[in-house]
Amino acid sequence: MAQNTTQIKCWWKQTSTNSPKFVCIKCKNFTVDFEIEEVPTIVQKLINFYMSTGGDGRLLPDFTTVIQQSGKRYKDGLKKRTQNLLTKKKLEDVQVPNAVTK
Repeated sequence: MAQNTTQIKCWWKQTSTNSPKFVCIKCKNFTVDFEIEEVPTIVQKLINFYMSTGGDGRLLPDFTTVIQQSGKRYKDGLKKRTQNLLTKKKLEDVQVPNAVTK
């Protein structure tokens, strides 16, 4: 039996530095936003609902592995952003101001 697959896209957004982060989920042209702090509770409720309606637990991912891989991606991205900022800062320090001609 072939499994139906649905493409789900996720991203986060933040309108300003002091505003809360939101997780955005898009599925079948429907988008919903959740405050990032709500996500663990939503995941737990979805799993509970899925399992209580006869869902196959073997289809659920190993969340320990998911968390470890996500943490590694986060750290790799943070390292890359830091390196980019340091490179940009070095370039700004090296720039010579325009010479004044008489």
